[in-house]
Amino acid sequence: MPLSMRACTALSMLCVATQTATVHADTFFGLYVGAHAWNGGASGDFESTGESNIDLEDTLDVSDETLFYFYAAVEHPLPLIPNIRVAQSDMLIEQSTNIGADITFQNTDFTLGETLDYELDLTHTDATLYYEVLDNWITLDLGLTARRFTGEIIFESLSNRAEADISKTLTMLYGVGQVELPFTGFHVRAELNVEAFERHDHTEANISVGYESALGLGWSLGYRIFSFKLEELSQDNVSLNLDSDFQLSGVYFGINYHL
Repeated sequence: MPLSMRACTALSMLCVATQTATVHADTFFGLYVGAHAWNGGASGDFESTGESNIDLEDTLDVSDETLFYFYAAVEHPLPLIPNIRVAQSDMLIEQSTNIGADITFQNTDFTLGETLDYELDLTHTDATLYYEVLDNWITLDLGLTARRFTGEIIFESLSNRAEADISKTLTMLYGVGQVELPFTGFHVRAELNVEAFERHDHTEANISVGYESALGLGWSLGYRIFSFKLEELSQDNVSLNLDSDFQLSGVYFGINYHL
């Protein structure tokens, strides 16, 4: 190959690499927003301490629900100041069933075969402060999340009603790893939140493949697991005597934009 042709080829490759780096590098300011629709299937059980164990599948016959997740993040180049990310997870399961066993919840009795309308609401808001440990074709973010639950559990039949508000803030370790496939726009991403300091065992994880165009618009397809094992959950320091050990999991599809 003539020298001039090799030089042109090398110059073209350098331009492509430079343009790619420009697209992905948040030299001054980066804004990320996105929304996911998630097909959440629930399993496990919960109870008021000393009362009936309520199985989500056998007793309530809970079916898959479409759940939604929204987020926004701001990144900057200042090394000592963390980046910030906020997210909202709408986790309301609202269904009706003929219950499969006699149960007692919050000192209220419901009988076998009775028609029961119920809400299981684990809606929560996340505020995350994190640092970019790596920021190249391999990305690694580490930080802390404050997760605020603002949901409730409601059981209602023709004759009885019981409810428990869930207002609780948990501190969680936050980590994200992402590997980009150079020059393609595709990436593989894993995200993890783990409850850090209390006796509860709450974990959320997802793994996905995604694509981002040169204009910053993209999509992701992944699998999400939300494990919610809490002991004697309290509402703003008032005991609810509520124990839970259940899981939501399923496939999600999302759209996202990076400015």
